[in-house]
Amino acid sequence: MQMDKNDREAMGLRGPVKRLCVEIVEENRPKRTDKIVLFNELGYMIEEEYFDDAGKPNLRALTTYNERNERTIRMLLYADGRAESLRYEYDVENGRRTEWRCFKEDGSIYSQTKYIYAGELLKEEIHYRDGLKKERRIFHYSGTRLKSSAAETLNADGTVLYTRETFYDERGRETGSRESGMGTIQTTYNDDGLEVETLSRDEGEIAWKTEYTYLMDGARNWLMKQEKTIFPGSSKQTSKMTLRQIIYFQ
Repeated sequence: MQMDKNDREAMGLRGPVKRLCVEIVEENRPKRTDKIVLFNELGYMIEEEYFDDAGKPNLRALTTYNERNERTIRMLLYADGRAESLRYEYDVENGRRTEWRCFKEDGSIYSQTKYIYAGELLKEEIHYRDGLKKERRIFHYSGTRLKSSAAETLNADGTVLYTRETFYDERGRETGSRESGMGTIQTTYNDDGLEVETLSRDEGEIAWKTEYTYLMDGARNWLMKQEKTIFPGSSKQTSKMTLRQIIYFQ
């Protein structure tokens, strides 16, 4: 699961990536910066900068880690001058994380995540600071291979606000999903594990289809991703291009 991956791997990056800059080009809009991320040599994010839809900076995050590569302090610096410091604590049993808590400066809990095991990771529960919402993910295995997961967003009274069921192939890649009130989504991949097509179906009919093409670098990281979405039965089409500038540790 994601707990076993560093941030670079979780983002699908290969090799000793040091810096990642992501830019987006959409129809009838100028190119804008989306985010800039700096990694340490172990692949964990130490600095992040995020930008709004106009390409203006709106959040900068600085993160430190302990000897187990777990977050300890995360400093959030907002464009309006506000600053927020988050502190992390962890519970571990038999070498596996069972809970982590994120605290605000005043000592109140920002978020709390609990892990429940039955052999493999079985359930993950995330509780938010406002107490009005929590998320729950339940994992289903065939042996040790993850087959599917079900994600639920719950209201404070325990009623389900939103559900999403996700399916995986033998390499652990997402191949399809079902979302409440939104039909089904099916994804296919190329040999590099990159999306090449996404189909959305509503009552069996294709609602939309997105095709992806890539320009790769020598480390097999993509530098350009082009997306084209068509809507069957309509002349409507949309396109989007995402550019990545990648710098590697030497």
